[in-house]
Amino acid sequence: MILNKIKFRYIYEGYKEIYDKENAEVGDPGTYERLYNRKKSNGPYGIWGHYLEELYIESIRYNQETKIIHMFIGS
Repeated sequence: MILNKIKFRYIYEGYKEIYDKENAEVGDPGTYERLYNRKKSNGPYGIWGHYLEELYIESIRYNQETKIIHMFIGS
């Protein structure tokens, strides 16, 4: 099964790299008043909504024909 072959650590490291680059370039934009949601940043990725530690993998689908993995990352 393909899930046995996926290195979930690589998914985390990829997201961490994106968040680290964003924070290095523009810093932490903070949260909205009376909410815990992350404000949208003006960095190269425009991250908004959640911080890295709030994310988790909700589902993974693998298309055997196209060899493409589709992930749904939730919070």
